[in-house]
Amino acid sequence: MKIWQSDLDAAIRRNDDECMWAIIAAQKDQKAAHEALATLVPRLAYKIDGSTRYSEFLAVPVIDKPDGSVIGNSNLWATAVHTICDALDVWVPGGIYKTIFNEIRPYDWVGVWRPEVTRGHLTRILPGASVDKMTVTTQPILLPKDAPRLGFICFVATADQGWPVLPAADTLKDLRFQ
Repeated sequence: MKIWQSDLDAAIRRNDDECMWAIIAAQKDQKAAHEALATLVPRLAYKIDGSTRYSEFLAVPVIDKPDGSVIGNSNLWATAVHTICDALDVWVPGGIYKTIFNEIRPYDWVGVWRPEVTRGHLTRILPGASVDKMTVTTQPILLPKDAPRLGFICFVATADQGWPVLPAADTLKDLRFQ
């Protein structure tokens, strides 16, 4: 890892947005710098019982009808969560543990998450972590009345043997998960 990437990782761990963006701005290759940021923020490696675990925050898009009857509906989530978990178990390779967050998060929420919020979600799943309620300021996205709504099924994938890798395209598994 290059020195600037180590510095970037340290800034992300400290929740130091000013330092993080200064490091990004100083890079000649802005595409590579932003790719490094996008890779480092949703990942967290930690030790437990003497072994390293690798966790990554993932979000699966969900398109809802314009009336938004699915996104944020806790009653529908309660009836669908077991089916979603089963589909994830089939879709994601074995050896990857999944922690699924309650409900489908609207884009209005996810779209404004700073790196600190994403990292906060990652650290909340650590064994023995305190679960403080996080507050995120959202701003509704104004769309035409008949526009579909975007939301995300959010989960953390954790593996023992390196960063979790999502499966290669598989028509049957992909269709079942959809």
